[in-house]
Amino acid sequence: LDEWRPLLRVLHLGGSGDAFAQRGAAYCLAHILMAGCPSQRFATNRSLKINHASVVEPLQALISWITSQLQSSASSSLSLVTPTLTSLMTCPEARTMFANSGGIGYLSRHLRNGTKGSKTNSGATVQQLYELCFCLWTITYECNSSAVIRTTFVRDHAVHALVELVSSAPREKVVRVALSALRSLAQCTAEASPSPSPDSKKEVTGATFLSEMIGCGLIKYVDQMKERQWTDID
Repeated sequence: LDEWRPLLRVLHLGGSGDAFAQRGAAYCLAHILMAGCPSQRFATNRSLKINHASVVEPLQALISWITSQLQSSASSSLSLVTPTLTSLMTCPEARTMFANSGGIGYLSRHLRNGTKGSKTNSGATVQQLYELCFCLWTITYECNSSAVIRTTFVRDHAVHALVELVSSAPREKVVRVALSALRSLAQCTAEASPSPSPDSKKEVTGATFLSEMIGCGLIKYVDQMKERQWTDID
C-alpha cells in the first residue's frame, strides 16, 4: 500500500498527462487501496495486516480526482474514470465515500444529459450510461444504512434521472440496470438508520421514492415496455 503515491502523481498531471496512463494509474490505484478496506479482506490475503486508516487519505484523493473529472460533460472525461469507478463501487467503503463527495449528483446529471435528444449533446455513450447507471445502482445498497445517502438521492433528483433513462430506453441492458436501481430505492427502509430529524414526516424511505416514481410517470413507461419485444429475458 506504500506504493500509491507515484500513481496519484500521474493522475494530477492534468491536461499535460497521458490519458491512457491516467486511466491505467487510476484503475491500479483503486485495486491497491481496496485491498486495505475491511469489506475486501475476504477477497484478498487474510494474513495481511493492513491498517484501514492508512487507506482513507489516498482513497479520498482518488475519489476527489474522479469527481473532478465527472464535473465535465465530455465523453473523453468519462472514459478516464468509468473503469475505475465501476471497480470502486464494489467496495462499500468507497461507495459511501463517493456518495458523501457528491457522487450521486454527478452521476444523476450525466444520466440526464445522456437521455437528451440533441444532436449537439456531447455526453455519455450508451456503454458509459450503462456503467454510470450501474454505479448509481450499487450506491442504492447503502440506503438502508445511511439516512444521509437516502436524503442525497432525493436532493439530487436521482429518481427523475433514472426514470428518464427508462423512458428513452437507449439499450436493454441500460433499462435493466435503471429499473434495478429504482427497485432497490423503492425497497429501502429507515429502520437501521433513522433520520436525526425529530420530524418523522420528513423521513426518507422507499415510500418517498415510490411517490417520486409515480410522479415521473414510471408506471406509464413500464406499461409501454410490456408491449415491446425484448431479446433480454431479464
